[in-house]
Amino acid sequence: KLPREFARRRPRQLSGGQKQRVGIARAFAGNPAMVVADEPVSALDVSVQAAVTGLLQDIQRSYRTTLLFISHDLRYLADRVVVMYLGHIVEQGTTDEVFSPPYHPYTEALLSAVPIADTSVEKKRIVLEGELPSVMNPPKGCPFNTRCHRKVGTICETTDPPMVEAGPGHVIACHIAMEDLRRVDPVIKIPKQETAQPAAE
Repeated sequence: KLPREFARRRPRQLSGGQKQRVGIARAFAGNPAMVVADEPVSALDVSVQAAVTGLLQDIQRSYRTTLLFISHDLRYLADRVVVMYLGHIVEQGTTDEVFSPPYHPYTEALLSAVPIADTSVEKKRIVLEGELPSVMNPPKGCPFNTRCHRKVGTICETTDPPMVEAGPGHVIACHIAMEDLRRVDPVIKIPKQETAQPAAE
């Protein structure tokens, strides 16, 4: 989606969005089976982010290419999401499963940070306390225990959490009982659309 004459331009003559499109063109030039997109739109303006994300999805559909998105933003329309903290997988499942309870406390905090412009949408606000631990010297037990707002006790500090199945293909690494995680209120509540009632005859 760039004019052909752009092939002769220098990088300094391109905008951020145009550079990103050139990078995408190079990545897909050899018809790869898989493309790893590491923070592909993080440096772009919000309106350009949407355009570039849409472009990636169009190419994915056209060429059946597998896209692996690495991002701090959970808004991507992925089939499956893997949530990591300090290099450890804390939750994985389909997008629908990860976006609604039960979820790992870190996933819950990430979802609360998603910016939503729609004022009719209710969103829980979770602020993580404390410093981010070093990846080179992670805490013992659950890697998230030093910042977790749902910490259950010393077991979180001493024992690695088990991977517990919340549903087929949906797993969460946490010491909190699955029944308790299921009772957590959704972070994002979208109001139900009122359906028009048929007129009485």
